[in-house]
Amino acid sequence: MQAEYLLQKAKRELMKVSSQPYQESLWLLSHLLNEKKSFSHENEILQKIYLGQIKITEKQEQIFWDKIQRRKNNYPLDYLLERKHFLNHSFYIQPGVFIPRKETEVLVTKIFKQYPQNQALKIMDWGAGVGTIALSLLAYFFKSECFVVDIHEKSLDCLKKNKDLFGFKDRVFILKEDVSHLKKENFIKSVDLIVANPPYIDPKDEKLHSQVYWFEPCVALFSDQKGMGHIYSWFYQALDFLKSGAYYAFEFGWNQSQLVRDFLKTQKNISYEILKDSLTYDRVAFVCKR
Repeated sequence: MQAEYLLQKAKRELMKVSSQPYQESLWLLSHLLNEKKSFSHENEILQKIYLGQIKITEKQEQIFWDKIQRRKNNYPLDYLLERKHFLNHSFYIQPGVFIPRKETEVLVTKIFKQYPQNQALKIMDWGAGVGTIALSLLAYFFKSECFVVDIHEKSLDCLKKNKDLFGFKDRVFILKEDVSHLKKENFIKSVDLIVANPPYIDPKDEKLHSQVYWFEPCVALFSDQKGMGHIYSWFYQALDFLKSGAYYAFEFGWNQSQLVRDFLKTQKNISYEILKDSLTYDRVAFVCKR
């Protein structure tokens, strides 16, 4: 079967769940045909699809329609593609992990502007997930190292693969640990920067998309006290690890700005800045320990 006929048919199937149904269909088909799973090879496949040089076998068509049906049922596209783009990088993900969000890029780009690129920073990334924050920072700060902390097994598996794909074997140190149980071991006594994307969704949030609720890990999403529980506890934990003049940058929910501001106003020996995302929501707190 010709690829273009398949794509047009798939486009009609996805119109109710996607704002870009043809593009999603194209991504799914090119990913399916990309046996080498390399980005350069996928670009070659895309070119052949556009030129009408690819015919789809019956087996490939069956697999493709299975993916389209799952996507039609709100299964996350990123899981089907096994990757997520973040800033200028592409990260391997698998079903069941927290899917990186674009709003987190605000946190990373702020840090890019905060330090010279050749500065040797000792960084910690709490709730690191698949490693998007940590590895993006290390790709920029080429003399730095990062201790990544998470308790979710699947996320750590992806993080290890991404670490190898980036070639950072000697600059990334993985700790499978609950952040609240972290101890100040000798090798992390002096920390220049802590970054975190803590769980911050209120379990009673009725506006949460069902796709997030059903497919992403609860441990990375939900927190008590109206979603602020981890934000509170991780903040105090961070101050204990940071040296004077060091920073703690953390993300929070689009509707938690006032709660975060009220909390930070009560804290002593800190200064802070609140950063907005591309939709102008307050999303990141950048805190300096005095």
